[in-house]
Parts: sequence; C-alpha cells; structure tokens
Amino acid sequence: MKKKQALTITVQIEGNIDPKVPLYFKRHPEELGRAVTYIFATRVEQFARLELALLYMQKHCCRGDLCESEVARQIGLRAPTFSALFRKLLGENYTMRLTKMRVAAAKALLRREGLVREVARQVGFSHSNTLSEAFMRTVGINPCAFRIHALARRNGHNGRN
Repeated sequence: MKKKQALTITVQIEGNIDPKVPLYFKRHPEELGRAVTYIFATRVEQFARLELALLYMQKHCCRGDLCESEVARQIGLRAPTFSALFRKLLGENYTMRLTKMRVAAAKALLRREGLVREVARQVGFSHSNTLSEAFMRTVGINPCAFRIHALARRNGHNGRN
C-alpha cells in the first residue's frame, strides 16, 4: 500500500512568504481550488489588460506625446500600477517597448527612401539624434546605414562590389 504524499503549497505575495497559507489550506482543502482559480483569473485579466495596452501603444506609438499615464488610463489602471505590471509580465519597461515600436515604424519608412530627420518626426522622436541613438541600441547600426542597405536590397544590389 502506497503512502499518501502531502501536497505542500507555498504562496508568495510581493516577495513575502505567508506561513499561515499552507496551514489554512490543510484545514480547508475545499478552498484550494477557489484560490487557484482566483490566482489564474487574476493573471489572465492582467495579460488581457496588457494586451489592450500593447494594441493601444502600437496604434499610437508614432505620436510624440504618447505617455505611460495615458496608456494606463486606457486600460483602467494608475500609472505606477501599470508600470509595475508591465515590467513584471513583459520583462522590460514601457519606454523601452515604445522605443522598439517606434524604431520598427522607422525601419518601415526608411525602406521607402525616407530622410532620417523626417522619419524621426513621423515616428514620434523629437530629433533625428534621438532616433539615431535608439536605432543603434536596438538594431545595431545607424538609420542612414540601414536605409542604404535597405534601398540596395530593394534595387537588387547585395551591397558588395
């Protein structure tokens, strides 16, 4: 006959382990299912809100005045709560994600012969230098070099002599 193994549950909330939780579920095992359902539903809701935020950001990323508090309001959260949730679930902060979205938009425009200073303005950067710095951080080359390579590929050149 096999021995029954005890199920041990450790609940960690905001970095603090509550020692009363395992004892509570030992005394009230019927509550465990409800607790797991609640935790799962909460996480699903968080991801759903974040998905809405990302869609809103994608739609409005080229606006130079798009700010974190505006996106937070759109999904019904305060800015600090949104910021913490964003970082926790996506592993990067709002500004970095917005920058990546703007650089992606800039890449698309640069493939169609846009001038760097015009593209910078069109995708929400205040100056071409800001776009250049962001481009170097995320792509690894400056926007002018990217544009030259993209146009050469488009025109059938491989960039080699």
